[in-house]
Amino acid sequence: MKEVTPSVLDYLGSVESDVLCLLSLMVEGEYFEVCYFYGPIDGMIILSQELESKIEELSWEIDMELLQKKISSLVVPYEQIINMIDEYVPPTEEEILKSLEVKEASEIDDRDVKTLD
Repeated sequence: MKEVTPSVLDYLGSVESDVLCLLSLMVEGEYFEVCYFYGPIDGMIILSQELESKIEELSWEIDMELLQKKISSLVVPYEQIINMIDEYVPPTEEEILKSLEVKEASEIDDRDVKTLD
């Protein structure tokens, strides 16, 4: 079994009656971001595509039950946080595009191009 070390990065908000958290998992010295939904009874880990691929590629065995217990011990208890956080509202496509720097091809010059050496 691979050792997995979770850390809470952020509490994103509530989704219906659950809390949505962003976590970091360290596995074999690499960090992966995952989402964690939890409610008054239990929680659910949503693995990133990158981590799922890595687990499959390297045949990592991860004790998900132990990981769930570690995460549950780290997060703010549901009863304490549910009334303190806002409902999670995912960003709109417009907000995502606004956050990206988009340039027309005619506006790009040599300073904008990065090369791999």
